[in-house]
Amino acid sequence: MAIELHYWDGELTDELKKEVSSMWPTMYFNDLSAPSNILKTSFNHFYINYQLKTAAVMNSRFAEPLLLDSDNIPVVDPESLYESSIYKEYNTLFWPDIARTRPNNPMWAITNTKCRMDEYEQESGQLIVNKHKYFYHLQLAAWFNNNNLEYYNKFMLGDKDLFRFAWHALKTKYGFPPKWLTSVGTVADGFYCGHSFAQHHPNGSIAFLHGGLVKTMAKEVMKWQRESHGGIFQVYKRSNYDERHDMSIHVGIKLDGGEYLPKRPADLHTAMCTDFYDIEPRPLDEVVPGFQKTFEELGGYWMLDV
Repeated sequence: MAIELHYWDGELTDELKKEVSSMWPTMYFNDLSAPSNILKTSFNHFYINYQLKTAAVMNSRFAEPLLLDSDNIPVVDPESLYESSIYKEYNTLFWPDIARTRPNNPMWAITNTKCRMDEYEQESGQLIVNKHKYFYHLQLAAWFNNNNLEYYNKFMLGDKDLFRFAWHALKTKYGFPPKWLTSVGTVADGFYCGHSFAQHHPNGSIAFLHGGLVKTMAKEVMKWQRESHGGIFQVYKRSNYDERHDMSIHVGIKLDGGEYLPKRPADLHTAMCTDFYDIEPRPLDEVVPGFQKTFEELGGYWMLDV
């Protein structure tokens, strides 16, 4: 399976490209600022550049790309996703986020779509789409996300749901795994911090661990968790209704100030966590055996040395 890295202008030097290329047999690179791109995009130094993700899909050399965030770790062979019955039927795989789109969000009316409360928002840390079939859909998502980003960001959170609503606008069903996401994180003195989403394969197993909030974790907390608890991938929380997308559980985002640390620095950076408040955490090895050990062996804690 070939890999293609999309970047903006000087983010990757020739030296870094050479180093990254040595990690995988077939590696390509695409500078999204280059005039050769089919879809032209822009870069803002002061805001999150959500528009780069739709641009990456549009400009990819692949006909059926798997878009994967840089903080996302596949725990199965991604090629197996293409063989799933859901992908073969819908030629897309979109994964769910933690929340739902409110009934009064203008995007329902803009896309002439009846509000669906049995549908989660989209989490675009990973997605697969057949560009041969849905290039028009991707153009609409890119138009939302590139030409009119300032407007749509007033009520949408960047690229993620602009894919989903492009499919809604064109009255097309998309494929998604039956299971809702699972929260993965740490426990210290009874305090749970979910820093990653476990996203599922259509067959029900876990396919990805997307560490969206790992980047907010303080180095002091990460170092202490690693030394005292073996790492940061300790436990998971899964809804008892994860195949009932019409059911809701008590979820939310909270702050981790590291009060459980034996010696807490006064200026400790506060992290963000997700939580499924009414569910007890269970050992991650139950669902992804040996992941914490593998993460350590592969050098996953490189950020502690930066």
